[in-house]
Amino acid sequence: MAEMRDKSLIYWATIEHHRWWLCHDQVYLNLLAKEGQLSPWIVRLIAKAYGVNRGIPRATDTGPSDPAATAIADALGNAAQQFSGTLPQRFSVCVNILRQLPPGIRGAESATPKFVSGTTKLMWFLKPAGWTMFDSFAANALGIARGKSSDRARLFYAALEKQGFAQKSEAGNAVIRASGIPELYAERVIDKYLWLAGCTQQTREKAKAICEAYLQGLPSKHAEDLQALASALANLLGENPFSENGGEPYAT
Repeated sequence: MAEMRDKSLIYWATIEHHRWWLCHDQVYLNLLAKEGQLSPWIVRLIAKAYGVNRGIPRATDTGPSDPAATAIADALGNAAQQFSGTLPQRFSVCVNILRQLPPGIRGAESATPKFVSGTTKLMWFLKPAGWTMFDSFAANALGIARGKSSDRARLFYAALEKQGFAQKSEAGNAVIRASGIPELYAERVIDKYLWLAGCTQQTREKAKAICEAYLQGLPSKHAEDLQALASALANLLGENPFSENGGEPYAT
């Protein structure tokens, strides 16, 4: 077990992405494909799993309608066609989405909108290629100073763009497609890496322990394929591919 804990964060990020993929992400992507759109109930399903459901007010009536989740689903669905370009350009689309949401979701103050992280997370399920989610831990990993969520997110995406997120994701996806588990996304491996690099040391060690236990529960061939992929991505991307602080993860 001690040898396992010495693996790089990219290695553990790959394991964690796979764990989250089986339990959550592929389920939501399959539901989206079946529904043909981002339905309000899928909005709430994803938001709950990703811890951003508190930003969505509950429906006030007893009928089947869900005005808050419907507003989010409509705004993201309408914007998805324009969601392309660099990471900063894509985030500008997210900002426009926030402006369209009711004040109960985005907040009354336009200068400090709420549901920033939630918007970036939900958008990944509509346009996963070339995109990554924003949260406070990921921003910590890039040394983004604490402040308004919208300001941190803008700096976060600018920093990732400057550090070659697109190129590293493309190279990682080529490795994934050639592996025994071709359905994963390098974008999400990077997302999980940033989360691990930006969380506290205690949280990081717990995450590694969970990943170890997860590997033990997989069928042996699948576990071997996953570990081989994790090692290959670690070799490709390096120890700390997006760290601004000299190579060591931030302990916050």
